[in-house]
Amino acid sequence: MKLMQFVLKNRKYTILFAVLAFIILAFFILQVFILDYDLFFELKWILGNTYLFLIETITNPILSILGSNAYLEYNSLYSYGAAAREFIPEIRYEVWTALLVVIVWLIKSPVSKKVIYSVLFVLANFFANLLNTVTGAYLAAHDIQSHSIIAISNTIGLLIIFTIFFAWYRNYKEPVLTRLGKFKLNKSLLESDWLVLLSVYGFILISSFLIEIFDFKIWIGFLFTSAKKVLQLFGYEVVVDNLRLIGPNGKILMSKACLGFQLMLLFTIMIVLTGDNRKARWKYIITGIIFLNLVNILRFVFLFVHLQKHGDYLLSIEAHNLYNLITYIIVFLLWVLWFEVFADARKPDPGKRGYTRPIGERESDGETN
Repeated sequence: MKLMQFVLKNRKYTILFAVLAFIILAFFILQVFILDYDLFFELKWILGNTYLFLIETITNPILSILGSNAYLEYNSLYSYGAAAREFIPEIRYEVWTALLVVIVWLIKSPVSKKVIYSVLFVLANFFANLLNTVTGAYLAAHDIQSHSIIAISNTIGLLIIFTIFFAWYRNYKEPVLTRLGKFKLNKSLLESDWLVLLSVYGFILISSFLIEIFDFKIWIGFLFTSAKKVLQLFGYEVVVDNLRLIGPNGKILMSKACLGFQLMLLFTIMIVLTGDNRKARWKYIITGIIFLNLVNILRFVFLFVHLQKHGDYLLSIEAHNLYNLITYIIVFLLWVLWFEVFADARKPDPGKRGYTRPIGERESDGETN
């Protein structure tokens, strides 16, 4: 595979993959043969709760300044000393932040700059989560239901993170384009700063703002109804009721985040901005989106089957997160397939029959003027 050959020829990537393989192997040995608990989730729980505690300590003074009697304590919301309407703080944007940090470290630049931008991404993530926590806590404590306010808060958080990324891209555009030059694709669209900026901001506005405004009930209904028909073929008792996939031993409640809307939009933008084969571009996008929806249907099928057999999502890695990870890997493989096979326009070889020389192009005699 060309991607593997590229990795093996570049010493830096070979070392990176070797280190990752060692970490995975060490984790597997610890998990299976030594420890009697899930190390990954223990670490994730400790780091996540520490992060939320820091957000909580800043959220409470801000709520006080806003004139609210609400406050957070151990991830629970209280108002006037009593438990308020259910609100659970959560860490968001961690996948985006991690992805952008990885991209920064993969592109050739001074280590000091990599560290600076990594810290900026973490700080932007913290501020974005703080903004969402303050907004959500205030609205919940005062029993205000406003999707538009939540959407605005979510959009601002992502804009902050990706504005830093765009600043990094402008400073290191040449190394980025050089790295992309390893693949067979047209980079001309990526050379325009304004086009990249509009694409990034358009992605944020569509994926984070519109997804909060619309309910996507038709789309959700289609996915669940399709999953129901597949499950019935295997003899499972299943009912679709009010956007829930219900079985005898548990139910799956669909949230808009489970649609994969953002992932499909990102997939589309990546294909639009790269490649020179215009005829193949939109065929690949439509085919890819259809395929990802089929993957989503199968994801609900497997989750439902697991839920009926075990009553929860718990595995060594949570089943819900596992299937999400599989979906991310599939999107990555679709990108690799696009870059390696379909992205470049196969221009005719002048030496082959059927090639018509463009007007003004002279036949070369092998001499250089």
